[in-house]
Amino acid sequence: MTSVGTAHPRLGGERLVRGAGQFVADISRPGMLEAAVLRSSHPHARIAAVDVERALALPGVRAVLTAADITEAAVIVNRVPAPAGAERYLQPALARDVVRYVGEPVALVVADDRYVAEDALDLVDVSYDPLPACVSVAEALQPGAPRLFPRADSNNVAVIQMRVGDADAALADAALVLRERFRYPRQTAAALETRGLVAVPPGPQGGELHLLGSTKCIHINRGILAPIFGIPPGALRLTEVDVGGGFGVRGELYPEDILIPLAALRLGRPVRWLESRRENLMAANHAREVEYAVEMAFERDGRIRGMRAVIHADIGAYVRTAALVPAEFGAALLPGPYRVPAYACDLWSVVTNKTPVGTLRSPGRPECNLARERLMDLASARLALDPAEIRRRNLIRPDEMPYDCGTTSFGVTTVYDSGDFPALFDELLRRL
Repeated sequence: MTSVGTAHPRLGGERLVRGAGQFVADISRPGMLEAAVLRSSHPHARIAAVDVERALALPGVRAVLTAADITEAAVIVNRVPAPAGAERYLQPALARDVVRYVGEPVALVVADDRYVAEDALDLVDVSYDPLPACVSVAEALQPGAPRLFPRADSNNVAVIQMRVGDADAALADAALVLRERFRYPRQTAAALETRGLVAVPPGPQGGELHLLGSTKCIHINRGILAPIFGIPPGALRLTEVDVGGGFGVRGELYPEDILIPLAALRLGRPVRWLESRRENLMAANHAREVEYAVEMAFERDGRIRGMRAVIHADIGAYVRTAALVPAEFGAALLPGPYRVPAYACDLWSVVTNKTPVGTLRSPGRPECNLARERLMDLASARLALDPAEIRRRNLIRPDEMPYDCGTTSFGVTTVYDSGDFPALFDELLRRL
């Protein structure tokens, strides 16, 4: 491990410093058109009518696509195992009949340049019938709350339960039981480079549909996109270009990843879409909005007896790609690096009229770490123990490895296979 703590030349760094990088905005192809997305201005509304005639009449506009123009298979599917019934909450590439969050794509305009495309957005006439909106988990779970999906019987997508030992018994006779509620706010990545995509259709003699962009899941996305386009995976090529920041928000499939290639196939010309910062803040995945209600039980010497938690995750308007991942990771990892002999957790994933959530830098970990470590600090104060000592008494030891925490997320058991947590903790304290 001689590389740790030493400086190393960055691979490819010189090229970027010289301005020779190639980001999506740098890509150009002969005959390339530009796309712009018309987005909902309502958090929840029924689409009464969409009239594109004025937009199509604007010189330079080549196409205006609405939900009526694209296949019903153009839906963003889950890429991880999902609870039964989650398919009722999937997002179409363009809103059909109902919009469920501000920023949801309603139409796509393709024009000779971006200026014309943006002007044409103002000429697409959409008539909305506003509907009551749910903007928090508490509102969405109220009896009689507006349902985002009438064919679903609840705004709660699923309740995932995790059980290790007997948490009720552990809390019943513990020397100390702490009960706290933690709210972690909604965030988004806001990378320096916004999202973007260039789609190059096959030539007159055939060939590949070529997508150039900055998604980090090109193989997964190819497997999802090819059936939507009605082509074999071998006829679809995705190329990752330089990226101005990822942070997890690029590891998803978005409506535009479907819409831009569909437009290129329809028009037979390359199409480029570049996201504005305003679009990025309202339509790229949000993350982290959860509420933890946690009970934690301790012996008088500070050793953990058990934990019990209820987690409410606000996943936004749709179950999109990996929307269920962060909260389930957080639920599985709430016990952390400590021996927790008894653990019970109920995780609720609830849809609201907000931007869908996804992964963001260590999904689920900051949320559960905040709740657990705050409780450890509170326990140390109540039991008159040093905050470091109460942690040291509970850390999993090297001789206990591999350590099975007993929790699972997406069918994978949480197991620490190796490590020396006490030694690492002492080293951290030494360096503080």
